[in-house]
Amino acid sequence: MSITDLTTAQIAALTTSEIAGLTSTNVSLLTTAQLGALSSAQVAAIGSSNIAVIASTSISGLSSAAMAGLTSAEAGALTTGELTSLLTSQLATLTTAAIAGLGTNITAIGPAALTAFTSSQLSGLTTLEASSLATAQAAVLTGSEMSGLSSANLSNFSSSALGALSTGALAALNSVQLGGLGANAANLASSNISVITSAAMAGMTSLETTSLSTGQISELTSTQLAGLTTAGLSGLGADITAVTAAAFAGFTSAQLAGLTTLEASDLTTAQASVLSAAQIKGLTSANIGELSTADISVLSTAALAAISSTQIQGFGANISNLVTASISGISSAALAGLTTLEASDLTSQQVTALGSGQLAGLTSAAFANLGTGEITVLATSQMAGLTSADVSALGANIVDLAPTSFAALSSAQLTG
Repeated sequence: MSITDLTTAQIAALTTSEIAGLTSTNVSLLTTAQLGALSSAQVAAIGSSNIAVIASTSISGLSSAAMAGLTSAEAGALTTGELTSLLTSQLATLTTAAIAGLGTNITAIGPAALTAFTSSQLSGLTTLEASSLATAQAAVLTGSEMSGLSSANLSNFSSSALGALSTGALAALNSVQLGGLGANAANLASSNISVITSAAMAGMTSLETTSLSTGQISELTSTQLAGLTTAGLSGLGADITAVTAAAFAGFTSAQLAGLTTLEASDLTTAQASVLSAAQIKGLTSANIGELSTADISVLSTAALAAISSTQIQGFGANISNLVTASISGISSAALAGLTTLEASDLTSQQVTALGSGQLAGLTSAAFANLGTGEITVLATSQMAGLTSADVSALGANIVDLAPTSFAALSSAQLTG
């Protein structure tokens, strides 16, 4: 009598020992209906050598409940033909141990069937399997499935597989996963990268941000950039120029405090022009000193109004590039930090734009270093901002004051 003569009820009645004792020939003859009668315990008893001889045209007969009994060794022995024939309902019940046993043969599972895996199942994926996933398989991974992947698995995705991840998958990434990509972050699709959450962006280290291309950086939004740590921001380096002006507005003062001098020197005029009062407070005087002349010329009145007496010292000789329309926003407290070098580099147009209240902030040393042309343009209305010490500091240059301005000085200012 052939095994094919046994009824499904008789097959179901076989003990695990009897199943284990079947020859490979007998197992290969099992029909779809007979396979459908097997339990998970019976499937586990088939063994790795015999599981491989089940006809690929019949293996779909195994119930999803029975598939839960597939061992790691049996999963590793499945042929590509068998794996290709498995149904999504069958794959949905595989244990993590069985999934880990698939090895590189996981590539034989069709993309549509791969969507049957749950996040819990994919947590059993090995790094070898992760590195073997085909582009078509990675492309169908859902957001819920992504939550099961470890950062080690994601970092082992091939460049094409990582680039194939959908917006749904990328939107589900967490900070640990994103922070584990390393140089592989360069392979995230530029067209999809904008969906990564700001919470996930917080996991990006300088290793990941250094790897990003200018094309990827230009797609990042202000919300995403607000999630970067100072370490992540420092990794952008000279490529910070790729950040759009609209996105640059997302940086906080705390983040900009981590800006490197290289990044500061590479800021574009479009970026410098959108620096807000809150943001500029984060820049160090060293960073301000690295701003280009073009950047300095586009700083807004609101931004300049927020700088401190320490920060203003970063301008150095470049202070002459501040436009007169904006210099009027600098506070008298900030102007108190003006160095003698900066005072000597102020232009006559800038001095003219300063109000008497601002001039009151200048130190006597600063007044002593004003140029002849700058003293000449001091107006009558500005004289009220000078102290007797300021007037005294003018020294012999007091003769350069316009007659009307000199006449506006009080006796206390002249003799104090």
